[in-house]
Amino acid sequence: MVSGGGSYWHDAGREIAVRATVYILLFASVIFLSKYRHDHPRISSLVPDAGIALLVGIVAGRLIYLFTRDDEQFVFSPTIFLYLLLPPILFNQAYNVHRFMFSRYLLPISMYAFIGTVLGAVSLAGIVFLVTSATGNLAHSFLELLAFASLLSATAAGPILTIFARHKVDP
Repeated sequence: MVSGGGSYWHDAGREIAVRATVYILLFASVIFLSKYRHDHPRISSLVPDAGIALLVGIVAGRLIYLFTRDDEQFVFSPTIFLYLLLPPILFNQAYNVHRFMFSRYLLPISMYAFIGTVLGAVSLAGIVFLVTSATGNLAHSFLELLAFASLLSATAAGPILTIFARHKVDP
């Protein structure tokens, strides 16, 4: 038996438990606040669901920043996002699509999605590039900023379609 080997696994198990607890608490707080928002129409008209998730993320990020040491890293893994969080979102959106309307307007939807994503990515990358170069804090190349902006602009259509559906706008 190797001495000291159990300590590493004990620390790793504790770290996994802490991270899982934080993720579960964040998820529960978003669900609780969303339920509270839907039960109170006045709040519902002021704050969208995405706003609640954003506020919970900001508060959680600040708390993690305040309570972790400098040598600790609390990183949100892309694997967790791709394998655990993204599939339910995609399944929900695909399940709620009206097939007839989607197939009828497939060409305009595709054109608007492509043009909107390209324009949104280029303009967001340009704005961030100009702001960071004006302040002298240019830490990323324009290509990296463009990759980041394309991720943001590609996911921006979901909240817009949700707002359209809520206000009964025919997209």
